[in-house]
Amino acid sequence: LLSRPVDQVIVKGQSRPEAIHELMNLRTMASPEELEFAETTLTAFTAYLAKNWELAEQTYQRCLVLKPDDPLALVFLSRCTVLRERQLPDDWNGVFL
Repeated sequence: LLSRPVDQVIVKGQSRPEAIHELMNLRTMASPEELEFAETTLTAFTAYLAKNWELAEQTYQRCLVLKPDDPLALVFLSRCTVLRERQLPDDWNGVFL
């Protein structure tokens, strides 16, 4: 399966975040464009989790070049703007509050 990361959430009653992914296609049937889009989103989300806001923003911008109507990239670009101003703990788990 080909998927891309969407977010991290904490399920009610749990304390550890769970990853959410969007299923895009069967990997064997995916187009080169779908593969690139999934990989670009993964790179952006990995940078976001590492609090590397500059790389996350650049890579989510690349997602918008590949798919201009991608709402996920727009949400994460907005989050990066907000989070770069916050003092996040070293053990930040990626959950946006």
